[in-house]
Amino acid sequence: MIKKIFAVLTVLLLGSFVTKGAGATEITFDFTATVTLSQNTSILTGGSIPVPSVVTGSYTFDSNAVDQFPGVLTGEYVYTTPPNGMIVHAGSNVFQSDPNNVNFLIFAEDGSSLGGGVPDTYDAQSNNNVWPLSAGTPQPLPFESILTIQMVDTVNFIFGEALPLVPPQPTLPPVLRMFATSPDNSFPIIKVEATVESLTLRPPPTVESTTQDLKNFVAGLPTSSFQNSNMMSTLLNKIDALKGNGDGIKNKLINDILAKGDGCGSAPDSNDWIKSCAAQQQFQAAVQAILDLL
Repeated sequence: MIKKIFAVLTVLLLGSFVTKGAGATEITFDFTATVTLSQNTSILTGGSIPVPSVVTGSYTFDSNAVDQFPGVLTGEYVYTTPPNGMIVHAGSNVFQSDPNNVNFLIFAEDGSSLGGGVPDTYDAQSNNNVWPLSAGTPQPLPFESILTIQMVDTVNFIFGEALPLVPPQPTLPPVLRMFATSPDNSFPIIKVEATVESLTLRPPPTVESTTQDLKNFVAGLPTSSFQNSNMMSTLLNKIDALKGNGDGIKNKLINDILAKGDGCGSAPDSNDWIKSCAAQQQFQAAVQAILDLL
């Protein structure tokens, strides 16, 4: 069984240190989890994460990857470019892989190769992350900031050619872990653990679903990201007005909507509505996701 699993991983994940290209297939698993541990989360910009509370998120990987350890009973698939990575929503706190420095991997191991009754494991882990810390608070260094979902005893997690089209099915509930500390100990260790209640494959994107994703992103931005508070509602109305699948919607996206947040180099243009350069980068990616389907 395990040897068959890893053979399938090797066949279906067809390129290492993946960048998006021809033949790439982006797979996203959405998850919901219940928080069981929350340590020092009061310093987050969105406030403490209570126990219990529900968090949601997803991780995305490109099926165009190869196993870093072919021929052994482990599989490791490494990703260094967006949209690969993980994002977690806990209340108004958002934790996510750093889009400018992605270090995301999927790792599976046959525990029997280690002896002593060690269980099989499957990890999806992001090592470079952006945390919702207040301005002036040092961001964690890559090796000190981890988002991971660990699944134990995954001998039955997939069958045959289903990988990666079906999420793993561990016999024990998966655990989401979020951990960070600053290199100079200027803030305490932040630690969150949650039991994953559901893990589901996201349907392939459509123009309608990616347009909704763009709308959700804009609606979730703080008003301080805009030049003035009215611009958010006006931009949302423009997104709502998008109709069709042809040149009309493409021209509207490029010449009207994208133009509201495409000026950043080191700073936004004077005619940009979105003044946060970090938000502009994500906004542009959300618009491009729609354009890719047209």
